[in-house]
Amino acid sequence: MRGALQLPASTNYDAAPEVTDTSTTGKASQTITVTTPAPATADFGDVFTVAATSSSGDAVVVTTTGGCTNVGNDVTITSSSVPCVVHYNLPGSTNYDPAPEVTNTSTTGKASQTITVTTPAPATADFGDVFTVAATSSSGDAVVVTTTGGCTNVGNDVTITSSSVPCVVHYNAPASTNYDAAPEVTNTSTTGKASQTITVTTPAPATADFGDTFTVAATSSSGRCSSGDHHGWL
Repeated sequence: MRGALQLPASTNYDAAPEVTDTSTTGKASQTITVTTPAPATADFGDVFTVAATSSSGDAVVVTTTGGCTNVGNDVTITSSSVPCVVHYNLPGSTNYDPAPEVTNTSTTGKASQTITVTTPAPATADFGDVFTVAATSSSGDAVVVTTTGGCTNVGNDVTITSSSVPCVVHYNAPASTNYDAAPEVTNTSTTGKASQTITVTTPAPATADFGDTFTVAATSSSGRCSSGDHHGWL
């Protein structure tokens, strides 16, 4: 910047020689103030919003490194073990130098998960009954089904093995890289005796004479059967 000092002529004086001063100008400094910082701790999958202002009024640019990503000021945690570092920067402009970078760091951890039983065990079931159960987890990980009491299982298929001991179905989602183990969920079926039917496979003849001998046979749905030789006496 150049400034000029002048003194015009007057009745008794000529004009004075002009005198000048020159100031060299430069860009102003600026600072960043974080108004909404990253949280001290955050779990895998968490999403949070950060914000910052500058003393110049220019927009602050947010970027991330480590266990997170960002879209604008919205930050998503992508790791359960690597800290998330949020960077706030302000580039230089026509009148301002770049601002010193400011950072926030969030310690990351595993997320919790829950189990939802979508097809539960029935309230009651009889000996020999077979039914299928199903469950999902909030993490999307597979739910492991086990049984105790009066039943056994192969995967999600449960078979009742007792007519008096309740069947307890257990649903679990183990811990993984990014999730803690889910709290166990259980279903209980009260068990009872199964019904059975008899089918006569060899009936008695419609008519029989004195002294005749004939054989009858029958089966049961339970697998227990009886048959025998019977005599008709007149």
